Amino acid sequence: MAASAQVGRNDPCPCGSGKKYKRCCLGSEEDAAAASGSTRGALVVAIIGLVLAGAAIPIMGAEVALIIGVVMLMLAGAVYIFSNMPPPNKDSGSPGGINFGN
Repeated sequence: MAASAQVGRNDPCPCGSGKKYKRCCLGSEEDAAAASGSTRGALVVAIIGLVLAGAAIPIMGAEVALIIGVVMLMLAGAVYIFSNMPPPNKDSGSPGGINFGN
């Protein structure tokens, strides 16, 4: 059973158990697998950044390598944040309202 991004925490569970989604399938193994798959891109960017920083030490010096490493880790953080955006709130009110995923 794959949970749709449109299922809210208090909505009936799509598996048909009659329970609320938060009491039934929220946090199941499939949800955990989907969440771990979304961190893969950030991990790849972080590893590539650290390899590039390590390779830059003998070529450009430690200061430049440190800057490369920090920038790549910041990029990895941005990839992680933007790949794990909260789902849109169907009761968010006005279209111009800020949605924090609640």
